[in-house]
Amino acid sequence: MSNAATLPLEPTTAEIEQARGYLEQAREEMQSATRGLSHAQWNYRPATEGWTIAQVLEHCAWTHELVLRRIAETPVDSAETDAAEVAAVDQIVRTKFRDRSRAFQAPEIMHPKGEWSLAESQDRFSETIARFARLLDSDAALRGRRGPSPPLIAMTNGAHQVMDGYQWIVAAAMHTLRHVDQIRCVQSESGFPAR
Repeated sequence: MSNAATLPLEPTTAEIEQARGYLEQAREEMQSATRGLSHAQWNYRPATEGWTIAQVLEHCAWTHELVLRRIAETPVDSAETDAAEVAAVDQIVRTKFRDRSRAFQAPEIMHPKGEWSLAESQDRFSETIARFARLLDSDAALRGRRGPSPPLIAMTNGAHQVMDGYQWIVAAAMHTLRHVDQIRCVQSESGFPAR
């Protein structure tokens, strides 16, 4: 028996509030993890984590911009969807996208290029969080903007392949929280500058 059904294209009020909470948590945790850092701390090259904190922030801001573009360019698909599949992907996005127990290599397009100043990265990060929040209010078809998701495919070894616009927004927040955890690991290294 199939769970296929025509699900609403618009996220529910509860889903919107949940996504807002994740975005706010991502914004607050990133600000908390990076507040008051010195030039040496921003640019400390960690032994185990690869990217500097400045590069992590740039990566997060750039990833947000790519996700916003992906959502905008994905046409609405009003075909029947499998409610169980949507619920399963919702759960994966909420729990697995932050989990750092499994490493994933970011595609080259998402690597920090050092083309933005620190202030520009901070501004762009804040603006993308605000744009996600506005999108939750303005796009009545977020759940219908379904398409292939390379991160989901990698994370589930191909068991799940499609995410909708709402899921992309939550995934962006969780991706940021994953990198906040990375920043905290960098800050706990013995060689991290005291100031």
